[in-house]
Amino acid sequence: MQRGVARSAIVLAALTAMLAVPPAAAQVVDTSIAARIVVIEPPVSEETYPAVDYGRKSGPKDDRFATTSWRVVEETGNCCENYLTSTSDGRLLDFGGRFVNYSDDRGLTWRSVRPLTPLANGEGAIVAAPGGDVLGVEWDPYSGDHLQSYKFEADTGQWLYTEMPLHQPFYDREWISVVPGPVTIDGETHEYVSFVKGGFPWKEPWFYSTDGLNYQAITSKDAETVLSGAAVEGPLPTASDPLLDWAQPNTNGEMAALGGSGLLAGPDLLNRWYVYQGERDEWSTFTFPDGTSPEGIFQADSAGRIHNVVSRDNGASFDYRISSDGGATWKVTPVELPDNHAIEEIDFRANLAAGIGAVAMRASDFVNDTDQDLVYKFDITGPGARLVRLHEVGLGDVNSTGGFGNDVRMDFQSVTVFSDGRVAVTFLDSTTTMHHPVHGTEGPAPAIAVELGTALGKRIPVEEEVPPVMGEPILATTWDQDAEGWTSGGTGLWLRGSPGTKDGSDDPSTASFGLEGAQYADNLNATLTSPAIPTDPGQAVLEFWMKHDLEDGFDFLWVEWSATGDSWIPLAQVTGQNGGYPAWTKLTLGFDSPGGAVFVRFRFTSDLLCSGIDPACGQLWQGARVDEVVVGKQAATTTSGGSRRQR
Repeated sequence: MQRGVARSAIVLAALTAMLAVPPAAAQVVDTSIAARIVVIEPPVSEETYPAVDYGRKSGPKDDRFATTSWRVVEETGNCCENYLTSTSDGRLLDFGGRFVNYSDDRGLTWRSVRPLTPLANGEGAIVAAPGGDVLGVEWDPYSGDHLQSYKFEADTGQWLYTEMPLHQPFYDREWISVVPGPVTIDGETHEYVSFVKGGFPWKEPWFYSTDGLNYQAITSKDAETVLSGAAVEGPLPTASDPLLDWAQPNTNGEMAALGGSGLLAGPDLLNRWYVYQGERDEWSTFTFPDGTSPEGIFQADSAGRIHNVVSRDNGASFDYRISSDGGATWKVTPVELPDNHAIEEIDFRANLAAGIGAVAMRASDFVNDTDQDLVYKFDITGPGARLVRLHEVGLGDVNSTGGFGNDVRMDFQSVTVFSDGRVAVTFLDSTTTMHHPVHGTEGPAPAIAVELGTALGKRIPVEEEVPPVMGEPILATTWDQDAEGWTSGGTGLWLRGSPGTKDGSDDPSTASFGLEGAQYADNLNATLTSPAIPTDPGQAVLEFWMKHDLEDGFDFLWVEWSATGDSWIPLAQVTGQNGGYPAWTKLTLGFDSPGGAVFVRFRFTSDLLCSGIDPACGQLWQGARVDEVVVGKQAATTTSGGSRRQR
């Protein structure tokens, strides 16, 4: 048994034993304290950044260049994150740092919620709740491992907080979610239940509260389903509820309220998805009607529709999906990122009352080695999502990396939607800084951008989409005599040998590179990389023969290119068998070269089970071979520079 699996099993056994013993009935003790509200004056400015407006037509003919003005607010979070939410009456809240900070005028002026407890440097999470309440949780490791919960009581207009002394040590990156009720627990019915999770290396069990402030009980979806065996295979149980447009947490926490007292939860300890059904206080494992598990990130809107964003092509694109039947069927809107970009951090909201779905991301620019913050806005008033605008936010001139120990950090993305459809989003560039709350030094940090308005510019010229056609070759590889400068790397080994091909059929007199038979093991990430290829700026074409017999949907052959040899951009991904196998298939792919030396590679990946030597699935697969690789210029007979439309 692998070490991580063994440790998970030990923790799960302990949780199961604990939950198997019914707890003695106990009254929740209210230990809340009134917080102080102080005026703060963070740096506030206005900036303008580029945008694209996609008009109302399905084609590109009414697309326009645009510029959007933003109110930029610094120093309301911490060194590495802001955590945003908004309420139906227009309040903007940020709990990325040690204090809840909020604004009632779109970020122009600010107030801060201060506990009596001295705090040094923390991080928080916040969510809108039923009845106008707002709930939060904050962890400050620097002032004695403080874990605190916060609540804005709408009926009294008061901010309260309390300590949560009982929690796992090192409660790193806590998340919070609320389930609008009615929720019935131990025979008592409540307006809502809220969940808090955090800790390292896993975030199980969870704390829960029925008053939004006192978290004195725990629940474990993993242990409870092991004990009960409860399972749901079917559509997600959803229901309409106006609160769902606002009670949406950050999607990185994988805790999405579904309406009807339900919640969808992603994996924490065990690699399973779950639904919580509050009318009977029960966890069940969850799979869709076809037996598949959810993928991507989720929200539910006020009509009870499921919104799902799924990263594709190694982050170079994503699907925005809407389902009106709990995920049984989907309306899918595919979106490509700008060329040479891939998703690094992502968050989204789906606010049907505002008519807007907003997907915010920090996207890696592989060519310039920087990150660009982007916001994609969708019209979600119809049965599917229609992309209406793409915003660049910030200068896109800084490369950040999430996680402890990195000098420039943006640990996660955060976005919220106001009632008029405008958004607030986090971003980081060379102009955004903050003063460290402990030692006072100034350094790079994320900031908030609040959307103010957009001015439309000229129409975007419509360029012909150009299919890749091989023109003048630059590199032509046969491998018949030797490896010709290609190298095998990673985990696993590509081997040169026969057969090769010249026309799509096996030719034992020629050679190719393959990863087959005994080389096709579990847990591979094996690369076959070209030597440097000199190119001109513009469209380049990659052409090759390949054949593959892989475990369908689990093992893959990737085709990628790079301008640096370090960061790779996917061109194609294949699995299963190619058509006509064991015959070969010829592929022609295009990419936009920045000019200078580029590299191409083939990358073979396999999962934990079932391969060319592991018969766990009842059969053995053969593997893959590639041959006759040519990189060249786009044929001069076609128009070069075709645009990729972000729709």
